[in-house]
Amino acid sequence: MRKIRLASLLIGILFAVECANSQPIETSTHQAKAAAREDQVQLDQHIVAALQSRHYADALQLARQSQSSKVEVDFAVGEIILQGLADPDASQHPAESRDKAIGLIEKSALAGHRQAIAALAATYYTGLRIGATDRVLIAPDAAMNACWEAAKAKPKHATVCVAMRLKH
Repeated sequence: MRKIRLASLLIGILFAVECANSQPIETSTHQAKAAAREDQVQLDQHIVAALQSRHYADALQLARQSQSSKVEVDFAVGEIILQGLADPDASQHPAESRDKAIGLIEKSALAGHRQAIAALAATYYTGLRIGATDRVLIAPDAAMNACWEAAKAKPKHATVCVAMRLKH
């Protein structure tokens, strides 16, 4: 599950970079946008390196500096927090809590971020354990999974899922 989360996060970062690269650039701002794009690519490379070395606190600090949209940054930060909390062999664990992570991912989901919605559905389907131990970070929850599965087709349904979690 940890490899799936890391792969999902890396794909999200690369997708954000690719989207930035595909936008048309006006001649007058070509150099500024090209420099900003290059800075973001370098930042993303540093984030990936921090994740690969299991330095989650560093990865979080770098992710928060991203020029990506707030929705994308909240999603990435939430995922990095969960990844770091679930990794018993982390070189640096995040200081943030599981609830902070879920809240950030939910915030992205409420904004219609489809990857955040899918990540929440998957998390509540499988649950999230700390390494290979029996310690549970997030327990599987069929009702929450069903709610987030429904939100995949109708993203506005995310508000119902967030409210459901808050009542638990």
